[in-house]
Amino acid sequence: MGSYPDGEGLYLQITKTGAKSWFYRYEVGGKGRKKGLGAYPTITLEKARTAAHECRLLRQQGLDPIDYAKQLEEKR
Repeated sequence: MGSYPDGEGLYLQITKTGAKSWFYRYEVGGKGRKKGLGAYPTITLEKARTAAHECRLLRQQGLDPIDYAKQLEEKR
């Protein structure tokens, strides 16, 4: 139970029921945010690391990964 870091903002979260999921943690304007990346084992460690890397690239461009994903969904 809790959140376990893999590094560079990637975490594995384990709930009281034993459910596991990945999230990317970052800050925007001094506020912490968490972007869900999917449930383990559907999302493997390799896939979670790739998704977190993509989130870091968005942050380097000054974009919020959560807002960016919402904008993509709205365009569909």
